[in-house]
Amino acid sequence: MFMGWNLGGEAAFQAEFYHYLREVIGNGYNVNGVVFDRVEFERRVDSGRADIVIASRGKPFIVIETKRESRGRIVREIDPLSPDVIAQAIGYASLLGAQYIVTANPEFVASFILPARGERLDITRHRLDSGL
Repeated sequence: MFMGWNLGGEAAFQAEFYHYLREVIGNGYNVNGVVFDRVEFERRVDSGRADIVIASRGKPFIVIETKRESRGRIVREIDPLSPDVIAQAIGYASLLGAQYIVTANPEFVASFILPARGERLDITRHRLDSGL
C-alpha cells in the first residue's frame, strides 16, 4: 500500500506515484533551495523509458524507477535495493544528466545521490537518509 492507496501492478503504482508528485510539486516546489518545476511520466531515454523524472529549472534532477510485478491476482513486490533496479535507474539518470535516483515499490522508497562517473554505487555511502 502506497500513501494509503491499494494499487495493482507496476503501471498503476507508477501512475499513482506520478500523480501524487504532480500534485505536490505543481508549478514549483522548493526543497533546500532547489526548485522542482516539472514531473514527467515515462520519459523516453535512449531505447527505454524512465518511469518518472523530476526536473529543476527545466533539467532532469531526479529519476524515479518504480517496481511492482503483477500476474493475475498475484502481486510481487520487487526490492528497490536490488542491484538490477538500481542499475536501471543509474543508467537513465546518467543519460539524462540527473543528480539523484529514487527506486520504489508500494512498501519502500530509497533515494541515492548518483555516483561519480566510473564509480560504483555503494548503498551505504550513496543512499540518502532523508527523502528529497
